[in-house]
Amino acid sequence: MKTRFLAVIAGLIFLTACGQSIIDETPDPFFSQWMSFLSDETAIRNIVIPGSHDAGSVTMPSAAETQNSYIRTQLLYGVRYFDIRVQKKARGLVIFHGPVSGQPFADVLESVKTFLEAHPSETVILDFQHFKGGSEADTFAAVSQTLGPDRFIVTIPDDMTPLEAADTLTLGECRGKALIFWGKDYETPESDFLFPRNNDDGSHDNCALESYYVGELHRKSSEVFIRSALPQYYGRFEKKNKGLFVLQCQLTGKTLLSSIARREQEHDAGITAYIRGIADDEQRLNLTNIIMRDFLTDDIRKVKTILELNLHKANLIPESSRPTFAAAVSH
Repeated sequence: MKTRFLAVIAGLIFLTACGQSIIDETPDPFFSQWMSFLSDETAIRNIVIPGSHDAGSVTMPSAAETQNSYIRTQLLYGVRYFDIRVQKKARGLVIFHGPVSGQPFADVLESVKTFLEAHPSETVILDFQHFKGGSEADTFAAVSQTLGPDRFIVTIPDDMTPLEAADTLTLGECRGKALIFWGKDYETPESDFLFPRNNDDGSHDNCALESYYVGELHRKSSEVFIRSALPQYYGRFEKKNKGLFVLQCQLTGKTLLSSIARREQEHDAGITAYIRGIADDEQRLNLTNIIMRDFLTDDIRKVKTILELNLHKANLIPESSRPTFAAAVSH
């Protein structure tokens, strides 16, 4: 009885704990259109892109909240990759993280649509990592209805596999549209725009996106995580070196009640230094594509650190655009 009582109390604390204050502001307009400074011929897999872990978790309790701004704000901050998790509930489709559900999924799609309408130079990557409550079919229908493959979604060419397409798609082919990645461990509707994404272990073949996650390493200290997890993730992708690659750089709470914001504060200096150091390692730089972090809009510095790596990749930014791009991402 005592154990059950304590479990209930712990659950209440988890569900009622406040998250971070919501950030809702407009940064320098450069960040809402930074892709306009890149060449059309640039392959998507060669661009270094800021990625949002559990992108829709704003307003959730502190043990579940990994971002403290809505996706509409993250887009204005320069984030272009979003980890999306959708749950089906009686009230409709909602975003979830673990046992907690949050904002309506419809709001996420409307934010993406509105942004792409206003910023046709950009592309957005929606990565549907996890589904819950049998939400796959309804999620697919919502994406199709709101974004539409003939309007705001990149389709897979008939003569290519999804992996071949993801490996060769250029920014010019994707401007003004979203790339949709779908968890291969879940029910996948018939479609010409769903790119299969691998699971945390990378155990499937012919997936268009790799995003490795070893939970026990993400629960370690920042120093141990950086030393142990990131070289492993780069090493695993290097063996494939095809399609898109998400480098998961966030820490996970050590316990159910851990504040993710506090973990990020402990991690920030070390992971920021690691990301900056990628520029000095040609092998890592060539493999780097999407860098996923928590609380990306806490400080525009986080986005700048990621975007700055594009200056070190050949042929991404025309010489005429480099001074403006460099000035905008300088610290």
